[in-house]
Amino acid sequence: MMTLTWNHENELASPNVVPEPTDAIWPCQPNTKTGLKEKGFEFLAEMERLHIIADVSHLSDKGFWDIAEHSTRPFAASHSNCRALAPHCRNLTDEMIRAMAERGGLVGLNYCAGFLDNQPGNEPLPQHCGPDGKARGPLQASGRH
Repeated sequence: MMTLTWNHENELASPNVVPEPTDAIWPCQPNTKTGLKEKGFEFLAEMERLHIIADVSHLSDKGFWDIAEHSTRPFAASHSNCRALAPHCRNLTDEMIRAMAERGGLVGLNYCAGFLDNQPGNEPLPQHCGPDGKARGPLQASGRH
């Protein structure tokens, strides 16, 4: 498994963290404008040729959909939760989670507090697993961020 970016833009793709002029990156709005670059599409094709799974956890929303539209294999979000439950820009929308589940992808949970609902008395991690079995796809737990 391999990602195409981290929290900063590179030659392959754009992340979902777009620093404001103050360099404050949290909270942030999802980046829906920039995704994979030409070299990123070439990189994705080579990853698939080598049977390397693309990890979308740090990609922009646009980058996620670029992977979804251009990949021929399942892909993963190694550490992203459900945006409907916690509106962090790196969490996945239900539409994204459904797209991954339809493709046989994998979503790993992120234990970082900013990616979870931190309301007192809630047990947020199970909610991200989709207790109703809808729109949450296959999940795995990850403590990294």
